[in-house]
Amino acid sequence: MASPIIALRRHFMARCAWIGCNQRVGVSVVSDWDTRPADKDGWTCVKSSVSRRSILESELVLTSMGIDTRIERRLFEWRLLTLHVMATHARVQLDLYYKENKQRARPMAIYPTLGLGYKGSVVYLLVIWAFFIADELRLIGGSQGVLSAAAVDNGAWWLTITALTLHANIGHIVANSVSGALFGYAAGRYLGDGFAWFLILASGALGNLLNAWVRPDTFYAIGASTACFAAAGLLCGFTWRKSFVKGASARLNYMPIVGALALFVFMGVQGENTDVVGHLMGLVSGLVVGALVARFDIRRLGKSGQQLFAVAGMGLIGLAWLFAW
Repeated sequence: MASPIIALRRHFMARCAWIGCNQRVGVSVVSDWDTRPADKDGWTCVKSSVSRRSILESELVLTSMGIDTRIERRLFEWRLLTLHVMATHARVQLDLYYKENKQRARPMAIYPTLGLGYKGSVVYLLVIWAFFIADELRLIGGSQGVLSAAAVDNGAWWLTITALTLHANIGHIVANSVSGALFGYAAGRYLGDGFAWFLILASGALGNLLNAWVRPDTFYAIGASTACFAAAGLLCGFTWRKSFVKGASARLNYMPIVGALALFVFMGVQGENTDVVGHLMGLVSGLVVGALVARFDIRRLGKSGQQLFAVAGMGLIGLAWLFAW
């Protein structure tokens, strides 16, 4: 039987040969894994993490290599332990696994910004606040411009636009001012201020039209919230159709749609007098319009095209109120 000194020497030489072999094939035994000293019972911590899932994944890797493991729970972390004689081998295997399975950064599709964004939002705020002040000063009749399902069914299309400019009280208009300006700013950045706000107006009017069609004749509504959700839907539909994350899984490419639905659940159903159906119709209208316009190169509109759509949007509001008057 070999003496303890000879056995230790053979073990040391075998370890050196194994490490040298790994270094020749380009594997580094020096890693970022936990290098704490062995416990009294001969177990060594080779990895620590606050994520239990990460520890379980590493345990599966080592177990598949025939390396005995043990998991410990500490106050602020999880620890993966192996026998001290296998610690270096375990760290190398974990290094190899995570290098081979390293997540590659997915390339983002760089889409140019076509507008400053804030210009359209400023005009939006000026318009709705001007009509709110006019309504408070009794310059607008009691039911003038209010969305009426019965009137829309009889052909009063202009009410789908005029209703977007009216608000019931200060809280109503403040909420729509914040949400509309934010979503409109983002949409204006990618679609251009003029074109984006024309589409927001058209999508909001379409949402009101659909809302009036599915409601009873006694239904009435006012407020720009339908247009606010249309703006959110427009942005989400556009970014989804453009596939801003190239080569990604469907889970990532459909995130804008999931985000739009989450926004509706979070903001669209709150409040006692909330028009839930109107919010949903506005969101759906925006999603459809955004997905459709994403098929075209909006840059071809140029500055003159953006200005033309801005004028068309303001003209459409003026024409609608001319009919309502």
